[in-house]
Amino acid sequence: MDTRDIVWSISIDTLEPVGVRSLTFGKVPAGYIEGAPARQLEPGCYKVGYAAKEATYFQVNANGHIEEISPQEARPDLWR
Repeated sequence: MDTRDIVWSISIDTLEPVGVRSLTFGKVPAGYIEGAPARQLEPGCYKVGYAAKEATYFQVNANGHIEEISPQEARPDLWR
């Protein structure tokens, strides 16, 4: 993946397991460090990966509304 495609990145900053139940875009949870600062989300499709688990996909529409979508709904022509 081209690093120019990354819109936000964090990584663990401790040897102790850190439980994270949810993430808020742009807010670094305790025990993590930011690898790439959060960028403005433009309309289009995005893929989120976390801890080597199956990816989650979401779409941002022209009004800024965010909706989770299936991999089948993630249109390649709208990737960001």
